[in-house]
Amino acid sequence: ILAREQQMDELTSQKQSIFQLLDNLDLENRRWVYRMQGLTESEVSDVGVQRQMEEMRGKSDYISRLIDHDREDLTHAFSRSMNALEDTRLQLHRERNSLPWA
Repeated sequence: ILAREQQMDELTSQKQSIFQLLDNLDLENRRWVYRMQGLTESEVSDVGVQRQMEEMRGKSDYISRLIDHDREDLTHAFSRSMNALEDTRLQLHRERNSLPWA
């Protein structure tokens, strides 16, 4: 039972770490676009630069959507894993409680 509880705690900790990494990636992606916009503001009249900025924004949006999708996938995977561990833990509790105590 303790081993399952420790696994659940470890899984929760890993989930938080992974989500923090995804948040950091998303933040860096947004910062990158913001910096690129700042660098190209003086070139706004140049059609080629405008096209490149639109392409960069599109790529940034795509990365953000991938990150959101990964968050959803990970949430479901963690939930399934936690449910499986909880089911096992409860089964072990039931088995322990059904043991005859002398």
